Amino acid sequence: MRILQLISSVFFFGAERVTAELSSALSHHGATVHVGILAVNDDLENIFKKVINNSKVTVIRFNGQGTLNLKTIRSISQYLKKNKIDIVHCHGYKSNLYALFARYLSQSSPLLIATNHNWIGTTSREFFYQKVDAITLRFFDKIIAVSTDVKQQMIEAGIKAQQIYIIDNGINVEDPAFKTPATESRLLLDIAQDDFVIGNIARLTPEKNHLALLHALAKFKETANLKLVLVGDGPEYETIKMTARSLGVKDQIIMTGNRDDARKLYSAFDIFVLSSTTEGLPMVLLEAMAAGIPIISSQVGAVPNIIRDGKNGLLWMPDKPGELYEAIKTLYKDSHLRKQFAETGKETVRHSFSSFFMAEEYYKQYKHCVMEEGGK
Repeated sequence: MRILQLISSVFFFGAERVTAELSSALSHHGATVHVGILAVNDDLENIFKKVINNSKVTVIRFNGQGTLNLKTIRSISQYLKKNKIDIVHCHGYKSNLYALFARYLSQSSPLLIATNHNWIGTTSREFFYQKVDAITLRFFDKIIAVSTDVKQQMIEAGIKAQQIYIIDNGINVEDPAFKTPATESRLLLDIAQDDFVIGNIARLTPEKNHLALLHALAKFKETANLKLVLVGDGPEYETIKMTARSLGVKDQIIMTGNRDDARKLYSAFDIFVLSSTTEGLPMVLLEAMAAGIPIISSQVGAVPNIIRDGKNGLLWMPDKPGELYEAIKTLYKDSHLRKQFAETGKETVRHSFSSFFMAEEYYKQYKHCVMEEGGK
């Protein structure tokens, strides 16, 4: 089976990590895997090659310049035909649209599968793209949602329920980066070894709700050794900086920007906090757990499928910011509970959210799709 994973992006975020993990794991299931990246330069292609690190997986860049590039559509179409691609598996609205047009141009007519990682829809532009995507996906052979919430969104947008399947995200739990010593991680961030560090890795966008973290931190003003590390970049960068100054916590915050060594940084954190108001199934949560970092997370998307409140982490409601402060205070004071969450979190990921299991589920769907097509 020859599969092209197609994704459009500007940097390596959660959906990109899923694509890389899936592509590498699929090669062990006997699939011939190609990864096509719609990007404006080679930077993202190089990151994918480094992360996948598998000679059996072919990584190629298509020109991602512009909203809809006809030359790129032709290039993808030619690639499908030349490499006899059986399935194009898309990740994101732009790759969905390109794949659909490329299939019409291609005489090979591969099957189309899409994974909807999350429809955010917090801006008018995102709402527009979401509506376009809802129309595009109706022409796909199969759609994967990463959570029941994402599936419900698509059903409400007019996509048939029987077209949608749910597959949990998964990660390579054996990645050596998760075993980076804490002393090394803190040196990478220039953080004192005796600081208590709250970590967050996410794009700096409104739905990631970083301001809630800042307000919670402001209640610990007298705790000088408490630090907040924000890994990522985005449109909220300046707003976060200004808010930190106004709350008097600017000296307690470290903003790193985007990092391609992010997995090596988890060990620097005493706790990891997810503050989002909307999510699918966040890869960063799985990564933090695989690295043995205690979790506090907002109760959104598929998070309750991963985190059992009081068992392997703490949950809080995004509309109740006081709960976030109390959760941080609880773990700050209780080292035994942190250790318990670290250990149970690791087990949760290892047994239920590995990339091997994720690839196995996707491969079943691929085969099912091919059999259905053959029976027509």
